[in-house]
Amino acid sequence: MKQKKGVVKRVGNVSVEYYHGHIRLRWTFEDKRKSLQISPIDTVDGLQLATAKAKEIDSDLARYKLGFGGYDESLAKYSKVSQKVMGVLSGHAYS
Repeated sequence: MKQKKGVVKRVGNVSVEYYHGHIRLRWTFEDKRKSLQISPIDTVDGLQLATAKAKEIDSDLARYKLGFGGYDESLAKYSKVSQKVMGVLSGHAYS
């Protein structure tokens, strides 16, 4: 079976892509490439979750550029929610 790879969609300045069996988000912040792994490709709601996270990141980046803050440079804001949601979807608990 051929593995899926490449950009699935763009949400503003954030790319949603398949990469090594997972869905990841990629964007640029202050001239540095950032990425965040969201879920395995075969997860039913993975693409929906990735799209929602991409919208959140893009919105936070826009607010940051306007001087209102909001973007979390540590990415904890975006990854913690992903782990909790994916834990619920897969039957595992994350704290």
